[in-house]
Amino acid sequence: LDVWVTNILMKKGRPGFLLSVLAESPHVTRLADCILSGTSTSGVRLRQVERIKLDRKSTEVDTRYGKVKVKVFTIDEEKRCAPEYEDCLRVARASGRGVADVMEEARNAFRRSLED
Repeated sequence: LDVWVTNILMKKGRPGFLLSVLAESPHVTRLADCILSGTSTSGVRLRQVERIKLDRKSTEVDTRYGKVKVKVFTIDEEKRCAPEYEDCLRVARASGRGVADVMEEARNAFRRSLED
């Protein structure tokens, strides 16, 4: 579901990396095998976590730079959106704008759509 790397200090002050993988239970063994065979580690620690997530739907908003996909979440009857980064990057490259500008414009376009 997600993967990230964190810079950490190991024992004796040695630099290291913490590789974190968020996965569903059926995939844990296969992913652990990949980590063990593809890295220099000699072990993998496993932890079970629970996940609470908001209901979401995907839609598109019209911005002055082009159409952008956004995820829409509802919490306590308030709608929020999260612009899709890859889509914002595509629109930014095509329009010559920065990704941050496109993301902000997508959020503003979503807010305007709620007012209609």
